[in-house]
Amino acid sequence: MTLALVTPGLGSVGRMIRSNTIGEPPDPEPPDAAALTSLLLTGSVARLLPVGQRRRYAEEFRSELRELAPRSQVAYAVRLIGRSWSLRRSLAGR
Repeated sequence: MTLALVTPGLGSVGRMIRSNTIGEPPDPEPPDAAALTSLLLTGSVARLLPVGQRRRYAEEFRSELRELAPRSQVAYAVRLIGRSWSLRRSLAGR
């Protein structure tokens, strides 16, 4: 059985909790604060982009986050915030 819980104040970012019944794997590790923060920040950057480009860039940002250590994820997300307006301008000019 799988339950989806949404943490108040985090919008659609939630965490999945698997019940520990016989024959099911143990609970996966919940995301740590650094990983959750970086997901929220990169999601915010994606929402600043033109509507037609948001989904693509949100997936690219998540993909790049998966390959980084948690501390590096936050640094990556902060760099994205700094570059978000120039990325938005270049995408809007297409």
